[in-house]
Amino acid sequence: MNGRAMVFHGSGSPLEQVRYEVPRPQGGEILVRVTCCTLCRSDLHTYTGRRNEPTPLVLGHEITGRVEAVGPDVRGVPI
Repeated sequence: MNGRAMVFHGSGSPLEQVRYEVPRPQGGEILVRVTCCTLCRSDLHTYTGRRNEPTPLVLGHEITGRVEAVGPDVRGVPI
């Protein structure tokens, strides 16, 4: 399965669309397919250079999604 992300490299730089291979969940891990992600004020401060964060990074941490796959040790999580 492939994923996509918009990667932030620093204030004033364009976001870069990156495609990557999504690993299968191991052990007690759960893979969530993100269906919506929003940017909050702290993300906007990072994007405009008012807040420093290590780069590269993917902005946005307020997400919704659905369980796509679970690791072999996960119990009680419907797919």
